[in-house]
Amino acid sequence: MNNTCCICYDDIVDCTITPCGHAFCYQCIKEWLSRVPNCPVCKSRVLLNQIIRVNKNKNQPTKNEQSTTFQDNLPLIKFWGKLLLGLLFPILMFLVIIQLMD
Repeated sequence: MNNTCCICYDDIVDCTITPCGHAFCYQCIKEWLSRVPNCPVCKSRVLLNQIIRVNKNKNQPTKNEQSTTFQDNLPLIKFWGKLLLGLLFPILMFLVIIQLMD
């Protein structure tokens, strides 16, 4: 499983997911979207207000804890992403993931 941000090429810190299902460091994707309103991976249009910070309401874990948390939950993210992607309300996918991580 890949827990590397494709913008900074480091472990993902403050995991943030785009509507198209790709994960990045929050700071990386925030800076990217301020210049280019497209996903760095698939080039689909993404606005800053559409991204979801996975650990937004929790104390930020260390990099090792962040990596483990992300790796443990990646199968759920992929499952729900495949199941719900393309529906009229793709934000539902992110709400389910956030609920499962609480």
